[in-house]
Amino acid sequence: MNDSVLLIDSGNTLLKYRFLNGEGKNLLEGFIPNQGIPDWISLLQNQQPEVIFISKSGNLTFKPEVIWSNARISFLNGESVKSISWAYPAVSQLGLDRIAALSAAKWLFPNSDLLVADAGTCLTIDFLRADGQHLGGFISPGLQMRLSAMHQKTAALPEISIEDSLHWGPGKTTKECMTAGSLSGIVAELEYHFTSSVLPDSATKKMILTGGDAKHLAQHFKPPTFVVPDLVFQGMFAVCKGLI
Repeated sequence: MNDSVLLIDSGNTLLKYRFLNGEGKNLLEGFIPNQGIPDWISLLQNQQPEVIFISKSGNLTFKPEVIWSNARISFLNGESVKSISWAYPAVSQLGLDRIAALSAAKWLFPNSDLLVADAGTCLTIDFLRADGQHLGGFISPGLQMRLSAMHQKTAALPEISIEDSLHWGPGKTTKECMTAGSLSGIVAELEYHFTSSVLPDSATKKMILTGGDAKHLAQHFKPPTFVVPDLVFQGMFAVCKGLI
């Protein structure tokens, strides 16, 4: 059905939203702190979604059924993704962002063996075979977390933001050494997992990157690496529409 859809990704600190018309065209999107709901609702006063699909990692501070009483409302969960066989014994323990990202990857690259990496606060890496078998994954500190930990756990190392210039190669200042070490560490981690024996060596094997730090990482990889900035929303849309 060509229903308009409001996708809501409600995290612990941010609420992200995307409103699409019946043809799947993105009409409105953005994000706000999860406490600023009245301002967010005012942005959608003139929109009447027929379907609301929610990924609820944090607490919802509003009731969508009250605001949009005529909409059909449902929530993301791993059990509704029929084309993926999850590695977790209880898929409810798998983060919803990982479920959405893997669902999108399966939908966008249906015949490929995939490493799916979400480079955000933490770096999550998951493996998905072309037949839909999820092989599990890894979680490690993200880029900013690595930089912050060095500052917080030592007496002399400076505080660095990933918005600063990130150095590649051997550094000649402390900041250069810290950013180069953190960045090259994540790149090496991804390279190792991509070439390891977890996924079969095949012509279809691909690395899919998403998350805020993907732009810092992508320039250090060559095809078959693909950056999909909105992978989570793509996955939510695919599950909502029954495409995956």
